[in-house]
Amino acid sequence: PLIASDRAMAEEYLVIPDLIRPLTEKHWPGALTVVGKVGRALASGAVRSDGTVALRVSSHPVAKALAAGLGRPIVATSANVSGLSSCYSIRTFLKQIHDAKHPEPDFVIDVGPIPRRKPSTLVAVVNGKVAVLRQGTVKV
Repeated sequence: PLIASDRAMAEEYLVIPDLIRPLTEKHWPGALTVVGKVGRALASGAVRSDGTVALRVSSHPVAKALAAGLGRPIVATSANVSGLSSCYSIRTFLKQIHDAKHPEPDFVIDVGPIPRRKPSTLVAVVNGKVAVLRQGTVKV
């Protein structure tokens, strides 16, 4: 997903569906990711072929500061090799990608150990209703 520094940035880059707006008001910043139509233009790799994007406002101070400093959302991925268990420290992450013979990232920021928790809850409007695409920390 993309990480915005605050609600204003999120609303600039994501058309927040009216049905989902109350959830964002309650859970942003936090572990709620919204899928919706892209607002302001983004790099083609950040936007799905159907013109949607997944975006959230993080509560993590480093993620917020990076997005704020760049003046646009940052791309964030989970800190693990796809299909393998989540990593909660930089040491575990680097060992996992090494053991999996996965290409190492060009750049990693070590913010220290992160708390063990579920991923963000992923929501979208499907057929006129709020759909939970992935149940995570936020209960919908």
